[in-house]
Amino acid sequence: MAPPKASPVPGKNPEVLEIPTLGYNARLGELYDERKGSFVDVLLYEQKAIDEASATINQVIPHTDLTLTMSNSFEDKASLFDINARLSVEILSGLISVSGSASYIRDTASNTMSKSWAMSLKMRLSERRLLFAEENLGRKVPPLVLNDYIAKDRATHFVSAVTYGGNVVVSLLERRSEVDDEENIGGSMNVQLQELKGVVDLEGEASVEIKEKFSNLDNKLDLAFHGDVDLTPVPVNAQDLLDALPNSSALIKDGGGVPISVILQPIPAALRDHALHVYHIDQQILVRVLNAFANLDDVRSRFTVLQQSVKPFSKHVTALSAAIRTHATAFDAEHNKFLAALRDFVEKFQTGSTDVDLTFVETAEELYNEQVEAMNQYQAPVYPDNLAGLERAFADFFDLSTGIEKIGFTLNTLDEVVHAVLTLQSIPLFLMPPLNTSAGLLLAQCFSLVRARANGYANQTPLVPFFILYVENMETLERTLPNDGRFANLKSTELYLGQKDKIGNITWKLNPPAPDASDSEVFSANVNRRTFSPNGVTTVTTSLDKIDSSGSFTILVQAIAEAKSTPSTREPYGVMLQLVDGGNLRVTLCAAPYIRAFVWSGSSGTSLTDNTTEVSIGIPFWVALVRDMDKAQYLLYVDDKKIGEKPVETEWKSLSITEQYPNFNYLWNGIVSKIRAYSEALTEVSP
Repeated sequence: MAPPKASPVPGKNPEVLEIPTLGYNARLGELYDERKGSFVDVLLYEQKAIDEASATINQVIPHTDLTLTMSNSFEDKASLFDINARLSVEILSGLISVSGSASYIRDTASNTMSKSWAMSLKMRLSERRLLFAEENLGRKVPPLVLNDYIAKDRATHFVSAVTYGGNVVVSLLERRSEVDDEENIGGSMNVQLQELKGVVDLEGEASVEIKEKFSNLDNKLDLAFHGDVDLTPVPVNAQDLLDALPNSSALIKDGGGVPISVILQPIPAALRDHALHVYHIDQQILVRVLNAFANLDDVRSRFTVLQQSVKPFSKHVTALSAAIRTHATAFDAEHNKFLAALRDFVEKFQTGSTDVDLTFVETAEELYNEQVEAMNQYQAPVYPDNLAGLERAFADFFDLSTGIEKIGFTLNTLDEVVHAVLTLQSIPLFLMPPLNTSAGLLLAQCFSLVRARANGYANQTPLVPFFILYVENMETLERTLPNDGRFANLKSTELYLGQKDKIGNITWKLNPPAPDASDSEVFSANVNRRTFSPNGVTTVTTSLDKIDSSGSFTILVQAIAEAKSTPSTREPYGVMLQLVDGGNLRVTLCAAPYIRAFVWSGSSGTSLTDNTTEVSIGIPFWVALVRDMDKAQYLLYVDDKKIGEKPVETEWKSLSITEQYPNFNYLWNGIVSKIRAYSEALTEVSP
């Protein structure tokens, strides 16, 4: 379609207008320029005259309206505020700014690719009008206003009436990862929100029972509050609206409201010495311009959401993150050029200029079509160069991530796998190859394999650390974890087992056998106890009487360091847990900062440690103390790395686990989360 010709509608005298304030604090008597769509912040009349000649109109009936609408596009948002096409174009161009409840119009989270609702509260409280008689107007205008603003045509109208009230709009955006298929297919989310709106009592307080009814919506929606009042706290979950909306209503009433709309009266012709005309954009052109730039605004919003969505996964999909960032930046630059052209177009057209170039409308439409055109195919790490293609690629990866979470696991990063290779002896590794246009088949095969094999490691006691890695770039993986080129040819998700030899070389075995669970467990507890809390007595967790104190045993402790322990001259220090025999024999597991086990008999003892293995703050780890009586040795492992061994020299009388140590100064700053005990030496278990 060729661009429309510039054919301005003939100029005409200004007419009475009624417009929303869009957050602007308009005043009675304030000047307004229709040609720029802006208030001038100067009063036509003296303030004293306005105060004397204004009144609240009693005929205005206070009105409250609570609605719930599906709201995705710019047009949907504008319609909530009764914004016409001309004002919409001026908002899109940046000539008019919005604030308060009207800031919702510029909300980027809701767009045509999202599923969102807007629950809006509109309150009209009163109207105040000027009551000047026509013949008295001229005598009330200050000379400065008359000579500077009116004589120089700097305004077209003045505010003759202000409606006071307030609006609140709460955007409810569906979280794709938290909504199940049944809710999507059945539309139950919409039904529940409609029901929620129906029970909102603006004059009362919702009962606990009613709130609880909507608790199933918690964490399934992202809420954004846009209001003409300062509300604290703002709603976070859907059920919070049962309090937030009544509280907003009360704040609006108590404050008397804010200007929400105005009536604009043309400046009386008697005050001018010449005619002043205004020009309106041809309706056909206006509609086309509005559609073109509303579409570009939607692309802008979608790029913003896409960048925010991929950010938490930047280490999983580095190439996709970079592609999204690059194309979003390029689009912003093009979009800003079109916005400048739109502002120039509006300003020229509304001042009657005939020199208006409209070719930018056609090129704006072309830019939009380029961004939303569906791509034929992609193959990571090479991605499409438009918005629709990048959205599709991220959606495929997001489906992978959420699918793994629904199975009960999480995706790992390549950095995490590399760290595991450096610290563990055995690394079960699920590898998911790069996604492409046929992602559905790859995802189904991946989920099937992880379901079948991952629980075999997760159900081990202790849990065997395993890793699920999405490989965006197979060449990068092969360079980082060489496997004679076999990783580079990966076509579907495979399970590999990496094992290191005595000198640290690692070999990868495809499709290893499932691990066997040990049947020698005699004690298991999820304690989740913060050790760094003073307690004046030693508390015995349990007596391990099922273990032959003269035989082999294994004690495993899972823990998380909350802060780095400060070394002390005291021995032992940084205590996590102790084993005692009821007499003088005890073993103390410590991390301050190196992992070690002190074996004490009376006042003397020995230490198992390599003096190098530290724990990372906030990352769970396993410590395994093994007494192997076949070899008459104590062995100490961190995860599956052996860090110390010493001969067994003293016989145990009994065996008990002690969680706490009687002196606060000795304790480790962390959490002991799990304790396991076995009646055998599990030297082959990889915790």
